[in-house]
Amino acid sequence: MYCRNTTNILSNEKCGFRIGLKIDSAIYKLTTDILNAMNNKLLLGGIFGDMEKGFDCVDHGILLSKLKFYVINGKDLALYQS
Repeated sequence: MYCRNTTNILSNEKCGFRIGLKIDSAIYKLTTDILNAMNNKLLLGGIFGDMEKGFDCVDHGILLSKLKFYVINGKDLALYQS
């Protein structure tokens, strides 16, 4: 279940559900950036948020219509419809 970036709305930093950009890539980049900043004695900080509750509140019909707009269809869309 991967999203094709045919609409060019996703930046290159967005990982997950995209070919070649899994969550492992995001974790690796994050830890590498943190370690590089620490090695260069730079100040760094981070803000992490849990979006699970936000997605629980999304109307299912609206979500499905948005997925179709972003070229999620066929078996991938059927997974969300179920």
